[in-house]
Amino acid sequence: HSFLKDNSLKTVIFLFFNCLQAFDDGGILKPENDKEECKRMLKLMDCTLRDGANVVGKGFDAKITKIVLDILTKAGVDYIELGNAGGIGAYEVAGFTNALTDDEYLELVRPYLGKGNHIGMFLNATRHRPGNDVPKAAKAGLDFLRVGCEPGRGEIAVPAIKEIKANEMKAFYSAMKAYLEIGRAHV
Repeated sequence: HSFLKDNSLKTVIFLFFNCLQAFDDGGILKPENDKEECKRMLKLMDCTLRDGANVVGKGFDAKITKIVLDILTKAGVDYIELGNAGGIGAYEVAGFTNALTDDEYLELVRPYLGKGNHIGMFLNATRHRPGNDVPKAAKAGLDFLRVGCEPGRGEIAVPAIKEIKANEMKAFYSAMKAYLEIGRAHV
């Protein structure tokens, strides 16, 4: 892959570990704060294995996904999001086939589940297929799904969030491309 040739993945990993080191050294935290209390209050979600996949097409291959999962789980990242850049179901619904299938990602992540990190996928609310992707994610043992939709369209996320909760998973919400709304507010 060309992204490895230009060292961009190595740079991302280097920057990530420098941030963790700054956290551990108290560079970001006030020295008088209890380190464990700060870690309890601060939760980090890394979506490099999903959103970052836009750089290489629509998904990282199995080898890169495993390498990054190894790094993120060993580093103790609280929430790890992986899969097709378009979210669960995008391979079938949106034709984002320059990636592994959801089933391949779910099989690949199996050894990392239940080890202290929370692992999940993204679900674009416009691609929500009731009775399909959410139960598949729950059955595979994922901890969460993060539902996204454009700002001002939050109501379309509600059915997906209800289905996620009914499947006893954690649901997160993301206003996709919210920066566009901020830009419009200043026009």
